[in-house]
Amino acid sequence: MTNAGAPYDPTTPVGQVRALIDDDAPDDAGNYRLFGDKTIEAYLAMGAGAPLRAAAFAVETVAMSQVLLLKSFSADDLSVRGDLISDSLRKLALQWRTQADTEDRRGDYDAFELVPLYEGGKPELADWPRF
Repeated sequence: MTNAGAPYDPTTPVGQVRALIDDDAPDDAGNYRLFGDKTIEAYLAMGAGAPLRAAAFAVETVAMSQVLLLKSFSADDLSVRGDLISDSLRKLALQWRTQADTEDRRGDYDAFELVPLYEGGKPELADWPRF
């Protein structure tokens, strides 16, 4: 399976995801180490177009592979704990999702503006002036 994609461009959403997950250097054949453009585009679609959410999906995929493939491994003086690596990657994914949610909420506030209903009126609960 190839991970072919367009040349790396950090100004595009796919390029921004690649920058976050450190998959920004294709080999001589144009294949990326982790994910092809189509896979990243699918993550972007699942994440409502947000590169941070798409990167979270990508990192969770890598975390799942760490658990499935590595589990825990020890040989001689080498020890690899796939569950710890996976846990760290999941924490990173959660951090990116939280940041994406914060950016979404920040954008929601830009859509509202409070305006007075009338000028020079009386304060609420104040008596009306008598003529």
